[in-house]
Order: sequence, then structure tokens, then C-alpha cells
Amino acid sequence: MSDNLPRRQIDEREFKKMNRRKLLTWAVLSAAGFAGIRAIDASEVDMELPWPLRSVNRLTDQFWNSVFRNNARAPETPPATGRVRVNGYVGMNASVPADWKLQINSPGLASPLFMSLDEIKALPAVTESFEFKCIEGWSENVTARGVKFSDFAKHLSEKDEISKYAFALLATINGGYYVSMDMRSLMHSQTLLCYEMNGRTLLLENGYPLRLITPVKYGVKNIKQLGSIDFGHSPPADYWAELGYGEHLGL
Repeated sequence: MSDNLPRRQIDEREFKKMNRRKLLTWAVLSAAGFAGIRAIDASEVDMELPWPLRSVNRLTDQFWNSVFRNNARAPETPPATGRVRVNGYVGMNASVPADWKLQINSPGLASPLFMSLDEIKALPAVTESFEFKCIEGWSENVTARGVKFSDFAKHLSEKDEISKYAFALLATINGGYYVSMDMRSLMHSQTLLCYEMNGRTLLLENGYPLRLITPVKYGVKNIKQLGSIDFGHSPPADYWAELGYGEHLGL
């Protein structure tokens, strides 16, 4: 069939002219691309990224926030019983004070609240099994037991209506690692304040005495050795966002 298509012969002069035109087009596009890269590289830095890239990053975060649904649950996996993988020690202590208590702050509180591990364990407990995903590309099935963050927030409502805030800053005991969390993700039905994983009390390297577990975020948001939670209306600081990562990091 293709043999019947009309063909046009071009002479050597026209062939060279076409090649020159293509070469000029590529030269212009390459120069424009190079100029664009240089302009981005020379632009003002916003949290370790040139501001145009950070702007795109924020637009991406806004998109994923817009499609987030609280009733969309991560698939349930079979219960896990093995050792929980350890990946990262930023902000981790070699030991935890015997009198550890979780500190809670918000604009509506006259002074910080403190809850011991026993007080947190007294709240209704749930178990969630799901695929824990690391931003580096690996994943593993885990089983977490703890208190739904939504139940924790409900417990605090006598002191302050926590659900009215849009964000929270969660920090380790020594403050060396901290994450920004949007309240919708915290109130997701599978987000827990976790004190057991894979059938046993948290090991120190896995976040003892308390950590956040949420299958709607990558592992870097699942902060270990939780020391404090600060609720507020504006996005707080975030350890990895300050180093160039996105702030949402949702799944």
C-alpha cells in the first residue's frame, strides 16, 4: 500500500537547506533551555530549592491535598510478626527518660498539656496492618497497634477543639527531627499514635515510647520517639522540606 503513495524528490541544495533549518532550530531551543536553567539556578533560594522549582513543588503538594479523601483506606495486609526494618536515626536518643510524657501545645491552651504513655494506652486501642512505604523505594508489611489520632484529638477536645486546626508540628524528644502534618492526614482513620509494632512493644530504634504511624504518607513522616505535638493554623517547619523535599509526601 505504501508503494502507491506519491513521493517527492528533493535536490542536494534543498536537502542542505532543510538541514540548516533543523540545526538552527535546535540551536535556538538549546540556547533557550540553557538560559532557562541558568535563570532558575540564579534565582532566589527557597528552602534549599530555587524558587521556581519550589513553586512547582508547592503546586504538586496542593494537587495531592485536593485529591486526598479521608475515607480512602490503604489496603489491609496480613498481620506482620517479624522484626521491623530500621532506616534512619536522625533526632533519635540513645535512651528515653523514665518520666517521659508527650507534650501538647496549641493556641487555645493556656499552658502545655502532658500525657504519659499509660494515659495514652488507656484510650481505645486499634490495630492496623498495611504496607509501609519508604521514599527511597523499599516497602514492607507492618502491623501497628495504638490509638487513633482522631480518638486522641477527641480526648483533648475538653481542653481545646484540636480538629479546628489545619496543621501540626510533631517533633522527637530532643527536637532534632520534626515533621509538618496536615490535620486531614492526622485525622485519617488509619493514622495512629503507635506503641506496638508487629506484636511487641516498640524497640528504641523503632520509636519507643511512641511514634506516628500513617499509611497515607511516606515513612519520613512517620516520626519516631515522639516528644511533642504543636497544633496551629499555618504550615510549620519540616525537616526534609527544609532540605529540598516536598512537604506533602502523601500516598
